[in-house]
Amino acid sequence: MTTVKKELSEEELKEFEIYQSLRPYIGHCLVLNHDLNNPLTGIIGYSEFLIDDETISDELRSSVKQILKSA
Repeated sequence: MTTVKKELSEEELKEFEIYQSLRPYIGHCLVLNHDLNNPLTGIIGYSEFLIDDETISDELRSSVKQILKSA
């Protein structure tokens, strides 16, 4: 196996150092993203279902549209 070494520019070295310092937090961000997206998927899906329901009032439809806009 051959190892190739590359000289890093000052900018690349800074980016690498920033990445290394943030590395412990990246996993937590992925978990947080997953924990937020799961319930949001249900909220969005149910809201889309309600929007298509012709029996709901205009007031309720307006509220559901706001939910979709916010989600």
